[in-house]
Amino acid sequence: MVSDDTVTTCDGCGAHRLSRRYKGLWLCLASPFHCYRHRKAIYANHRDEDRRSQIDEKAPV
Repeated sequence: MVSDDTVTTCDGCGAHRLSRRYKGLWLCLASPFHCYRHRKAIYANHRDEDRRSQIDEKAPV
């Protein structure tokens, strides 16, 4: 199995650390927050934010 881990900015906490891709998000493996362990909750929050921003864009001015 090939691992696609790389050092990049985490989409969960913003730390520049070793991260792993999860459904389009880079989540850190080693920060104090351990975002990859909480990937399902972070992904759900990210999707909610995307939906809210789409609704805001469609709202009449």
